[in-house]
Amino acid sequence: MLFADAPARADNDGFVYMPLQGRLTEHRSFQSCAPLEMIHRTRAAWPDRRIVAALHPKEVYTDAEIAVLEAIADRDPLLEVRIGEMDRLLPACDCVVTQNSSAAFNGYFFGKPAILFAEVDFHHIALRGDDPANFHRIAGHRPDYAKYIWWFLQYQSINAGHPSAQAKIAARLARFGWPIPAQ
Repeated sequence: MLFADAPARADNDGFVYMPLQGRLTEHRSFQSCAPLEMIHRTRAAWPDRRIVAALHPKEVYTDAEIAVLEAIADRDPLLEVRIGEMDRLLPACDCVVTQNSSAAFNGYFFGKPAILFAEVDFHHIALRGDDPANFHRIAGHRPDYAKYIWWFLQYQSINAGHPSAQAKIAARLARFGWPIPAQ
């Protein structure tokens, strides 16, 4: 079972969880800013909040990226940089701020609101990072996480483990003109 009983034990320990992905200094087309700029914007909105930024454990970062990130952390006593640890940080954080990390979606299982700085499939109930007012709105932002997760994973998607999966895939392909012969 996904996360076992961890969502029932989730808490708010007073920090922002910021999962980082690759290309820390680049502003790519689907992002509203570069990941390092996201740190600066978050700090500007929340000057007194503790931020735990976590590098993706399977990503390769350049020495230059790490040097810039370490320099930011050296100047900011409320910014802590780690590698990975999503399973430990997600249940304990107050919210998730990220570009498009799936950690934000996983946070919905724990009732954690998200601020996103990039386009992503699970954006519907997240707040956008390019609107500074959303940093102040997030404390009261509590969408129906269970309903959204069901809508996203069961209604909008095909559950490959469900007995209806094969028929749903065939119907979807046929709808777009790709009929599959019956087996």
